[in-house]
Amino acid sequence: MRAIKIILLVAMLSLVSCAAIPAVTADAGDRNFWAVVVGVDGGGAVNLDNDAQDFANVLINVYGYPSENIVLLLNSEATKNAVINALEWLRDQEVQKDGVAIFFSTHGSVDSLHLYDAFLGASELSDILSGFDSHNLLVVVLACYSGSFIEIADANEYSIVISATRADEVGYDVIPWENTIFGEYFIDRGISQGLADANTDGVVSVQEAYNYAKENCEDPPGALTSTYPQMMDRYEEDYFLNSPIHAPWFSNLMLAMAVVVLGYAIRTKKINLTPISK
Repeated sequence: MRAIKIILLVAMLSLVSCAAIPAVTADAGDRNFWAVVVGVDGGGAVNLDNDAQDFANVLINVYGYPSENIVLLLNSEATKNAVINALEWLRDQEVQKDGVAIFFSTHGSVDSLHLYDAFLGASELSDILSGFDSHNLLVVVLACYSGSFIEIADANEYSIVISATRADEVGYDVIPWENTIFGEYFIDRGISQGLADANTDGVVSVQEAYNYAKENCEDPPGALTSTYPQMMDRYEEDYFLNSPIHAPWFSNLMLAMAVVVLGYAIRTKKINLTPISK
């Protein structure tokens, strides 16, 4: 009898935990969330657009960004004119309290990002960012020599800029992972799978995701080459891409626990589901 009570208690707590987890939606108040996400393959790299698509998916599915507030430009869509237009559109939409994310996964050289038809210089991007009002600005640049972009948001004292490499360093993608090495650890494993959740609170901050990616990029498995991500963090506290909400992996874990426990109880006949005969 005591075993039955314990099983039922664990199952009930797991189900209650699932119900108590906030829905993955944007803030219900008047704060908005915006993003421009760019991914351009080429030059032998085939996973740069995957990084961009994965980041857009994370913004929508984990952090609750409205899909209509995200401009996603992949490959031939990511012309220089289209990217600048998207950034200027974003600048015209956002206000001080809004959350803003800008993400690039492209080829790069020192102070230049290689878009589909032209280069976007660090100074050009910096000029656009200087007009942003948001006090919640994140810029992520995944490209070779992307460390040369680390100071592009100097005009915004409430910003975080992350680069996948140092200014004198190349990056690379990992074909079996279908991502760049930084994208795999920062986006897919760090945020989507929740492996960067160092304080185990069920939600991954930008700093947690960066630290997890940095540690694994600097000491990668097997014969993979080390890379050295950089971060310029002007934010005074933990930075969340949205108000802290539990990621899907956490609620899925709780639901799985409930299903396993209830299944065990039914299989061992601790719970009898046979209909009562009239």
